Formats: sequence, structure tokens, C-alpha cells
Amino acid sequence: MTQARERILAARLQARRLQPYLGSIVLRMALVESTARPTLWVSARWVCYYNPEFVARISVRELAGVLLHEAYHLALQHHQRMACYPHDVAQIAADWAINSLLIADGVALPNPTLPDDYGLPRGWSAEQYADWLLDRAAQSQSQSQSQSQSQSQSQSQSQSQSQSQSQSKSQSQDASTGAPVSSSAERDCDGVGAPSPNAMGRATDTDGSSAGQDASGLA
Repeated sequence: MTQARERILAARLQARRLQPYLGSIVLRMALVESTARPTLWVSARWVCYYNPEFVARISVRELAGVLLHEAYHLALQHHQRMACYPHDVAQIAADWAINSLLIADGVALPNPTLPDDYGLPRGWSAEQYADWLLDRAAQSQSQSQSQSQSQSQSQSQSQSQSQSQSQSKSQSQDASTGAPVSSSAERDCDGVGAPSPNAMGRATDTDGSSAGQDASGLA
């Protein structure tokens, strides 16, 4: 038996003493060593994966708290409830909801992420936190698009003014030398004086993609 395995088994017993109800879930979770992720995570099939380096880095007391955290994902059915949200949003929202409960019960956690960091109250459901995160992302994206459009319009106006000044100067020179001035229709036919591609507004690419629900589970 590896040292990491011994530590996580010891933490499992401590988790049962700390929270008997959640501890019973911890005892039922299958424990599998894996380096696919840096910490611990649990699948919807009640398989808890643990990274041995992470297990060795924190105390057994904190490890018990992390096991209770993973058990909460199963008890609250986060895999099913949060399936309609992007995985990164579901992960953060579920962590905020769970960590708020564990911290209130005095359970030790290593560097827990909490809604306090964003000025939000504790005690919301994971869905409420997820909706707030999505609204915040939408507002940020809208502001970014507005700024991009404003910059694009300013550049287009500046280039149009520059072209107008250049054409006026050219017409003045033609008039002074007696050279015939071609009409705007003639200039458009041969392509001279056609609007520059850079002067035309371009659609700004925005990353609206979202990661799909990770089948390997929630951390």
C-alpha cells in the first residue's frame, strides 16, 4: 500500500467522525489513484480519484475536508443538476455552495474558494451562483463588444476623413494644372477611390464557446 493510499484511508475515517451523514457517502466512494487532475474529483458513478502528490502535500485533517467536499457533490446531485451549465461555471458554483456549508461547520479545507471573494453572500444554491456567473460573463462580453465597435467606428471615421482630405487635395491640384477632374462614378468604375477594406467595419470575433460537461466529474 502506498503512502498516499494510507493517508487517504486515514482521512476517510476522520471524515466519517466529522460528518457522519456525509462520512457514510465517503465510505461508499471507490478510491482510485490518478494524475489526470491536480487534486481530487468525483464522478457521477461515485468514483473518487485522487492525485498522490496532492494527498501528500496537505494534512490528513484537510484531506478529510476535501473528501467531505466530494461527498457533498454526490449528496446534492450536482452532476445531474448542473449538467445544463458550462463545466467551468458549474465547477465554481458548486464549490462555492459546498465550501460555504463546510466552512460554516468548522471543517478545514486547503485554500477554499468562496463567494465572499466576489462580494456574494454564502448560502446560495449552486444554480444561483451559476446564474450570477453567467450574467456577469454576459455583461463583460457586451461591454467588450461595445468598446470594440466604438473603436472600429472611430477608426472608420478617421480613415474616411483622411480619404476626403486626400481627394480634396487631389482635386485642387488637378484644377490648378488644368487637368480634367473625373466624376465619382468614373472613379468607382475603374476601382480608383473605392473604399479601402481597412475602412470598412469588421465584425469583432468573440469567444462565445463553452466547455462541455466533463464526464470525469467535479473537483
